[in-house]
Amino acid sequence: MEKLLTIGWIKHTIGSFALDYKWNIPNGETLALFGPSGSGKSLTLNLLSGFIIPQNAHFEIDGKLVVDTSRGVYQPIDKRDIGYVPQEYNLFPHLSVGKNVAYGLFNWADERKESRVSELLHWLEIEDLSHRSPETLSAGQKQRVAFARAIARKPRLLLLDEPFANLDEALRTVLRQKLREEIIE
Repeated sequence: MEKLLTIGWIKHTIGSFALDYKWNIPNGETLALFGPSGSGKSLTLNLLSGFIIPQNAHFEIDGKLVVDTSRGVYQPIDKRDIGYVPQEYNLFPHLSVGKNVAYGLFNWADERKESRVSELLHWLEIEDLSHRSPETLSAGQKQRVAFARAIARKPRLLLLDEPFANLDEALRTVLRQKLREEIIE
């Protein structure tokens, strides 16, 4: 089976904490990282997404080299085709909800971009928030905006850090199903 994510190795040390692992994740598979606080889950996602530069790593997405520190290869974030929802959501405070979602669609035609943003806001039941500022939103609303922004481009790899932490159980169930549909589509 074709591999979506191949991590030849990632080695990264912060103080006395050290990550050192290898993975192969086949296309269509889901990998869940879980463990106690401080075990490196968020660090791993930040290393893969490009928000932290790994000290020693080699990994590929769909057979395309993303990082190889031994050869000085480091693809920038915008070239990785990764969607990422960090724990803090990292919404842009100076942009409306709609513009936050559209942020990654900079190279899309305006009509297509507007259609995609509208589709996602509707899908996540936040279309009435389109013109609001992120600081006026609840934690659950912010989380849905971050989801929409992460999946807007239909990335090959989606990284989620505590993805349902601020959602009630009914919304978690609906969003899990809709997220599966969106990714498989």
